[in-house]
Amino acid sequence: MKRWESCCTDEGDYRSKSPVTDQGQRDRKEKHYSFFARWLRKGKAPVPWLEKVLKNLTSPLENIFQCDVWVFDPVLQRLRPRDGNVETAANTISLLLIEWKVVDILHHYINNVPLFRASSLKNFEKLYLNMYDSYDLISRLLYFHLNSLNDIRNFLTLCRKMHDREDKSIAIYITGESNGGKTFFLDSLACFFLNNGYLMNPSKGYEFALEQCDARQIIYWDEARLDGGLYDKIKRILKGKRCSVKVKLRNELPLVRTPFLILSVDDSFAGHDELRDGLVTYNWYKYPYWEDDKNTFNKFINPFAIGMFMAWASEIPGLNYEDVELSLKHGKQYNIETYKYCNKFYYEQ
Repeated sequence: MKRWESCCTDEGDYRSKSPVTDQGQRDRKEKHYSFFARWLRKGKAPVPWLEKVLKNLTSPLENIFQCDVWVFDPVLQRLRPRDGNVETAANTISLLLIEWKVVDILHHYINNVPLFRASSLKNFEKLYLNMYDSYDLISRLLYFHLNSLNDIRNFLTLCRKMHDREDKSIAIYITGESNGGKTFFLDSLACFFLNNGYLMNPSKGYEFALEQCDARQIIYWDEARLDGGLYDKIKRILKGKRCSVKVKLRNELPLVRTPFLILSVDDSFAGHDELRDGLVTYNWYKYPYWEDDKNTFNKFINPFAIGMFMAWASEIPGLNYEDVELSLKHGKQYNIETYKYCNKFYYEQ
């Protein structure tokens, strides 16, 4: 049994031998397996290694070249990332992943073995928490910062809609003190979305700060800082307007409307109201038990667990949410005790 097989009911498991009666389920299944098959028939890339890449998707996709499934394979180890067929295939998969919705990613994870940022399956267990501990930690963080089940649902639904291009907002912006769990949570959220890029802080002396933003499903900007040299371009990006980005050894590439996850300890956008139009801003506080929880949960949140929370918030059918709902009940009680301890807020049960 795969590590998250229990999250899928018989209705949502594509491996089930029972007839497929839901048209949406049939469409998703055909989408996963048919478009890759059509591309493979036309392309020149060897089928076995491409199948292995799809089975062990990493985040970002380029990380597969450093993983055991590639390095220790007698055929794959001879292929280099810059080889023509390999680079073409990787770019094609990146573009195809942009079309995936959150539900597509979840169903792909259930039937395969994603590595995320782990270098091997053995390393995965050392790097990421199990599903139950991940649920527990997510519930604690979200209840502390958002304070109610309805606000948690709205936040997670926004994350899902923004990824699926169903919301007009261009970015989620989280600011606040250190040790609030911002980076811890958003790192795993960005990791779940697979085809993510990182925006390096712009500076006048470096022209390629935006080169990882091309052809991405979502862009992650950690410790955001504004620079006068690229201010106008950042302004256009955050307004969802089309612009071009410089990429090393290539011509300038167009950057179309792409969602952002932005975090900052200090409010980097203070005094720049023109940049806030497309931002949904959250202020996260210092989490009082962060040091204790870091020792208890001494690994990263499993990205699949965050995906299950987003699916629960949007009530996506075909998945089992019992463990998610149970962890939220525990998180609520834990949050009540936390607020009593902090004596910051009055909390009504």
